Amino acid sequence: MLAEWFKKDGDTVRKDEALFVLETDKVTLEVTAEAAGRLHIQVAAGTTVKIGAVVGSIDTISAAAAAEIDKPEPSRKNFPGRPRPDRRWWRNR
Repeated sequence: MLAEWFKKDGDTVRKDEALFVLETDKVTLEVTAEAAGRLHIQVAAGTTVKIGAVVGSIDTISAAAAAEIDKPEPSRKNFPGRPRPDRRWWRNR
């Protein structure tokens, strides 16, 4: 049985973050995310599921897109590999 979800549908998850708990008559198992991305829940908590059933998925493409959007654009002033405007690259003789 899928006992509990730690996240909601549409939440962003990190790799190795705990997602849900599976309970059997012999074991209780906490399942973690195999990748970072946006979680899509397909089976509600409290539902009995068969072995190998898909209970949710992680959209890794939307996570990559979100990371690109959230990434600040590099400033030209601090761009690595580019000389600072105040630095001279020649010697006056």
